[in-house]
Amino acid sequence: MDLPDELLMQAFGHLQTEATADTPIHCLDMCSSPEIKNVRLTCRRFRDTSSHLLIRFVPVEMTPVSLERLEQISRHPTISKGVLAVRVILHFYDEPLAHDFRLFINYQGSTSRGDKPGTEDLGANTERELAIAIGTGATMHELWQSLWDDPSEGTELGHQALCLLQRAYHIYQERYEAQQKLCQDGGFPQAVATAMARMPTAVGLEMRDGKQFGKQHHHDFIEQMKDEEKQLEEMVYPHEWYESTEQVHHVGHPPLELLAQLPLAIQLAGTSLVTLELRVSSPGSFPLLAQEAQEENLDLVLPMLRHVRSF
Repeated sequence: MDLPDELLMQAFGHLQTEATADTPIHCLDMCSSPEIKNVRLTCRRFRDTSSHLLIRFVPVEMTPVSLERLEQISRHPTISKGVLAVRVILHFYDEPLAHDFRLFINYQGSTSRGDKPGTEDLGANTERELAIAIGTGATMHELWQSLWDDPSEGTELGHQALCLLQRAYHIYQERYEAQQKLCQDGGFPQAVATAMARMPTAVGLEMRDGKQFGKQHHHDFIEQMKDEEKQLEEMVYPHEWYESTEQVHHVGHPPLELLAQLPLAIQLAGTSLVTLELRVSSPGSFPLLAQEAQEENLDLVLPMLRHVRSF
C-alpha cells in the first residue's frame, strides 16, 4: 500500500470512537475497538501505524504486577503515544487484618452472609442453583462466626473452613506486605508519575477505589459458591473505601494521602493534567488529610488544578 503513514493513521482512527484529552476518562472504555487488534496482525506497517490506538487508558493497581504493566506500556515506542489517561485503582489491604488472624476471621464472617443478588427473570434451574449458593454462603458465614469464638472448631466442615481461611490469610498478608513495600517512601505515586511523563498524550488521571461494576451478578455468585478458588479470590480481594465506615468490618483508614500525592508527583514529573476524575466511595473520616504534611501537599496541589479543564 502506497499511502503515507499519516493517512493510514487517520484511516485507522476511524475504526473507533474519537477520543481526545478532554474525553471523560470513564468514557474511554467505549473508545477502543477490537478491530485495531486485527489490523495490527495484518502486516508490520499496519501494526506500526495503528498501535497508538490500541490502548487509550491504562488501569493500574497498587500491586507490583500492575505497576510493571504500566511501566512496559509507557516505554513502548508506539502504544505509549496513544494513551490519554491513567486510571489508578486505590483499593487497599488493611494493616490490622494482615496482623491479626482472629480479626481476619471476624471480617470474613461479617462480609460473607450469603446475601441474595437480584433474581428477576431467572429460570427455575438457576433459581435452584442460586438457592443452594445462598445456603452455602450462609453456612460459611455461620462457620466463620463460630471459628471467631472457637478457632479449634472440630467438625470436618469446620476444618475445611479453617483451612480455607488460613490460605486466604496467608495470601492477604503477602499482598499487604507487597502493597506496603510498593508505597514505601512515596514510591507508588512516583512510579505512576514517571510512567505518565513518558507518554506524551497521557494528561488525564482518574482515581477510583474498586471494581468498575461493583454489583455482583447472580451467575458470579453461584460460581463463587461452587468453586473454592473463586471463594478464595473473593476473600482476599482488596477493600474499597466505604468499608472503613462500617465498624463491624474492622477495616482501617484507606490511603487518603494518595489523593494529594498522586497529582502532585505527576505535576513535579512534568505532566500538566487536563482531566482529573475522583471516583472513590466515601470513607468514614478523613483524618490523614488533617495531618500537617498532607496540608502542605494540598497547598502545592491546589495551584496545579488551574490547568485542569475537566474535574
